[in-house]
Amino acid sequence: MFGTIDEQKSFLRQFNISEERFRESMLTWDELELIAEDYLKKEDEHTATVKGYFEKIQQCAYVHSLSYRVKEVTPLVEKVIRKNPKYLKQGKAISHSNYSSCINDLSII
Repeated sequence: MFGTIDEQKSFLRQFNISEERFRESMLTWDELELIAEDYLKKEDEHTATVKGYFEKIQQCAYVHSLSYRVKEVTPLVEKVIRKNPKYLKQGKAISHSNYSSCINDLSII
């Protein structure tokens, strides 16, 4: 996903992330690749979970409109880059082992 410099630059352009803002995140492309790979492995699980809740809630008579979504991988990576400076100020950092507890909108009903 981020294996080449062209792919990295394209990603930064797509999400309007400056080189400076990327440096401030203190993240490496290798770490972002690990996050993306881990998330993609679990994407079906996220979808199944949110779909199960969706189907249960939809059975309620008073619910007239309902939708759900599972975050796509590229917006997830952008959000990790954007939020990591805040975590760094708290003495923490977002990584492939904790991103799912730091980013709380991976799936929404």
